[in-house]
Amino acid sequence: MLEIKFIRQNAQLVQESLRRRGLDYDLQRFLDCDSKRRAILLEVEELKHERNTVSGRIAQMNKERKDPSKLIAQMRAVSQRIKALDEELSKYEESLHAILMDLP
Repeated sequence: MLEIKFIRQNAQLVQESLRRRGLDYDLQRFLDCDSKRRAILLEVEELKHERNTVSGRIAQMNKERKDPSKLIAQMRAVSQRIKALDEELSKYEESLHAILMDLP
């Protein structure tokens, strides 16, 4: 099985190789799925970074005896968004795996 990175970087070469084998396989489906997966992954990582940063601020506010309830509410929303994106990411990863398994 070809690696995702190789296919992404050499899509034209892979497409030509498949054609030489007499296979008419559309790599665009793979590239679209991979692109969406990577975009979701980037957003998840950014949100997790934000959550970690704000968690530190919440701890600092607690030490200073300030009310962090607004930040806590925001982080609950961020955590829910992360959970939803993780589920979506899982679906794209499954689709990507299925596509890769179809490639000869």
